[in-house]
Amino acid sequence: MKKSTRAVLLSALGAPGIGEIHLGRPARGLAILGLFLVLCAVLIGAWALQVYSVLGAFGRSGEEPDPMRIWTDLGLAFAPYARLYVAGLGGVILLWLISVFETYRLGRKGE
Repeated sequence: MKKSTRAVLLSALGAPGIGEIHLGRPARGLAILGLFLVLCAVLIGAWALQVYSVLGAFGRSGEEPDPMRIWTDLGLAFAPYARLYVAGLGGVILLWLISVFETYRLGRKGE
């Protein structure tokens, strides 16, 4: 398997930036990988805080949590931030696609 093909597969199936590192561009690859990890951490952290706040409200009230009520409350908690989550997820996907394209371009250029 060619080095460029391996690099594209690493970026597509692994994480963005890994293919650039494999092709000998560590600074660029680490920058892309770092941005990807920060975006993912922010999205997961925001999600976890909202889930914690909804579930914590049930714990403080002392009432028996009804699964349907939990889902309803989670939906209400996430609704105001839906656009931000979609934008963040879109950013992650766009970064991933750009990384795969750039890895392919760099690999073809180096052959």
